[in-house]
Amino acid sequence: MIDLGTIGGAVTTVVFGGGAALAVIRLNMRGAFATVAALRQLTERVDTMEQQLASAPKHVDLAQMTTRLGVVERGVGVMEATLNGVRDSVRRVEHMTDLLLKHQIDGEARDR
Repeated sequence: MIDLGTIGGAVTTVVFGGGAALAVIRLNMRGAFATVAALRQLTERVDTMEQQLASAPKHVDLAQMTTRLGVVERGVGVMEATLNGVRDSVRRVEHMTDLLLKHQIDGEARDR
């Protein structure tokens, strides 16, 4: 016949041993899981990052901006060349004006 005392002892050992093992596991894992507040904070941070990424320029936008920047760069180069030409013209006019003024001043000095 089956000895109930032996079975009862085995069951008691398993229950108390399992309970002790569970207590040790819970003790060791304390702090291993995030709190609800930490999860909410993390969720808010992820939501903020997703909103920022949604409003950031996409690849197509960056390509269009690069194209526009190239057009502006060429326009600035043309403007620089034009301004250099105007500067040279102004220098020549200034030189001629200086010569005319000097001639007039020298002529007035001779006429006296």
